[in-house]
Amino acid sequence: EVSTALGNINILSEMARIKAETEPQKSKEFIEQIQSKSHNMMIAMDDMLWTIDPENDNMGKIILRVREYIDALRNRHGVQIDLLVDKNVEALQLNMKLRKELFWLFKSGITNVVKTGGHNCRMHISFERPNLLYTLEFDNAGSDMQQLNNLRQRKELADKIKEINAKFDFQVLKTKSIFSLTIPVV
Repeated sequence: EVSTALGNINILSEMARIKAETEPQKSKEFIEQIQSKSHNMMIAMDDMLWTIDPENDNMGKIILRVREYIDALRNRHGVQIDLLVDKNVEALQLNMKLRKELFWLFKSGITNVVKTGGHNCRMHISFERPNLLYTLEFDNAGSDMQQLNNLRQRKELADKIKEINAKFDFQVLKTKSIFSLTIPVV
């Protein structure tokens, strides 16, 4: 991922340099793409460094990180996102690999819903031994359900769910949709 992003940034910067004198508007477009890609790369690198820090091997730290991410989404997209976390969740201790996958699942779930037009999002994280239960509910109005369906059927998502032995369910109701993940953690 990092290598691909750096390669794209390198190509875009070279194209911007070439077009700077003859097509300044095109050069500006390339620079905007560089800015966007480098910003996304900084976020990915920050996530990677956070993931490998053993001090973050508990759900309390994951919840704090998810809250930070949700706040950024709210500010960037002007969407309502409520997060409810049961008290017994924060005491869970997790290994680095599971923590990394959980954070990715939480983050990609809410990101995909917001990017496809979902609003009035409600996330609930609970623990019923031996499973962590993650539910993401949102209003359908304004959502591009076809695009969301395509995103949820990605191989990367299926691989991550399989890798942690989770169960995934997606329900589309009349006015709302619900994603549910059941993840064994003990």
